[in-house]
Amino acid sequence: MAVDDYMSTREAAEQWGMTMASVLRLCNLGRVAGAGKVGHAWIIPKDAGRPCDARITTGKWIGYYSRHRRNRKY
Repeated sequence: MAVDDYMSTREAAEQWGMTMASVLRLCNLGRVAGAGKVGHAWIIPKDAGRPCDARITTGKWIGYYSRHRRNRKY
């Protein structure tokens, strides 16, 4: 693929309507399809879509473990 087929994180942030830090975080987490790192910069394919929002909006905490609870004595 040619250089013209990729965009920078700044261009992706403007196109997707989010901050550049958010785009960098998504790239680091591997959530952007086809993104690659060149030196210190991320390159994103121009045809890559905005990743879906994976935040929990129901208010349910998924990481519940019984070991986080206090003993029943207390």
